[in-house]
Amino acid sequence: MPAPLTITISEAAAALNAPKAAIERAVEAYGLVIPFGNRKRIDPNDVPEIMELCRNKPRNRASIVAQKLDSGSSVTPGALNRRSRPPRG
Repeated sequence: MPAPLTITISEAAAALNAPKAAIERAVEAYGLVIPFGNRKRIDPNDVPEIMELCRNKPRNRASIVAQKLDSGSSVTPGALNRRSRPPRG
């Protein structure tokens, strides 16, 4: 039997071990859904792409040490926005 040309969102969710609702949101947001009347299907070749689209993107680090290498301490963006106190002396 040949491989199916399309699969259901439930089948894709099962293959990715992910919630059906999350996969449905992703395929609709990125235009990967193939509507057949009121049924929604996807190309099985899109499953790896769906996995990449659902992956968390790397976040920026809060510390900006690279900008203050000569200071010897890390500085967070919030600290830059606050007024600095005069040195105790």
